[in-house]
Amino acid sequence: MPASRYESWVLALRSWSTDPTRDLDGLPVLDAESFTSTSGARFMSHVNDALTGMMQHWQRALERALKTPASDHELTRELVRLRALLARRLQLARHPSLPEEIRTALWEGTVSDVTRLQAELEQGAMTSTHAATSTRAAQERLVRLLRSSRFTAILEPGYVAPTVVPTAASVGAPSAQRVAAPAALAPQVPAVPGSPRRRVFVTDN
Repeated sequence: MPASRYESWVLALRSWSTDPTRDLDGLPVLDAESFTSTSGARFMSHVNDALTGMMQHWQRALERALKTPASDHELTRELVRLRALLARRLQLARHPSLPEEIRTALWEGTVSDVTRLQAELEQGAMTSTHAATSTRAAQERLVRLLRSSRFTAILEPGYVAPTVVPTAASVGAPSAQRVAAPAALAPQVPAVPGSPRRRVFVTDN
């Protein structure tokens, strides 16, 4: 593909990986047929790096929210903010300038990651024994809170991602019932354009 189109996407992905609120509108159209095996592999490496960086940024924010003592109201507000930030993956997965094969694989990876994340959070809330004052009622209350602000809402039909992500607040779960953040996610990225369709997983490294 023309170097200018490739470079525009690479620069945008690098910026997006550290600031997922970055607007990706206006990027040039990429045609899967224009990729060579070499340029396709390089491009998917950049996509891989961008997803990894974005999710590391997001997970650090989640860990802060779950570890810092706060009220239920404050935790709910922070979970909603984090959900809006997580929804920024949709702008990449649904980007009209990407080939359909890449969009499909990015969407499938987002569904898998977010579904697993939500399940691990709820399971962690039900099995947490962090504090001696932890009770079944407190665990169930926290699970209800996690479900009311569920991250999987971004996958539901009709969900509209906010154009502006609220400013972060230093809030977290109540000190009597902390929940460990899920293990680091390994974002799923699509196969290199033109190669046999397969799933590539990002390693923790």
